Formats: sequence, structure tokens, C-alpha cells
Amino acid sequence: MKIKESKTISLALGSGGARGYAHIGVIETLESQRYEIKSIAGSSMGALIGGLYAARKLQEFKEWILTLNYYDIYKSRLQIPPS
Repeated sequence: MKIKESKTISLALGSGGARGYAHIGVIETLESQRYEIKSIAGSSMGALIGGLYAARKLQEFKEWILTLNYYDIYKSRLQIPPS
């Protein structure tokens, strides 16, 4: 009797600000290896990435991230207060 190998997985994604973008690569790798993600949980950036994955918006978010440059990221910190 042959036992069927299960390729399902549950993910717990951690926090980490910009480092949390690495979760996107992890999810893409799991999908390319034909793993079925059955459930996903996250904290902070991990929750954002997990939510985007669950909403099927992860690719759209990734494409948006790739358009950002340093100015876009830090421009809110560059605002000069009124005198």
C-alpha cells in the first residue's frame, strides 16, 4: 500500500517591517513547489502579507513594491514643518 504524500502547509508569518517582504518570496517558492497553503497567520508585516495572500492580491502588492524608490519610501519624513 502506497501512502500519498501530503503537500499542504499552514504558515505563521512574523513581523519585521521591510524584512517582512521576504514572506512574499517564501510563499512564491512554496507555490512553485506545489504546496497548498491551507491556513495562514501573521503578526504585523506578516499579517499584512498573509491578508494580501488570502485576498489574492499578493502579486499586485509585489508589483507595486517594485515600483518604489528611496524617495517614495522616505518622503513623508522629509516634509518641512510650516514656519
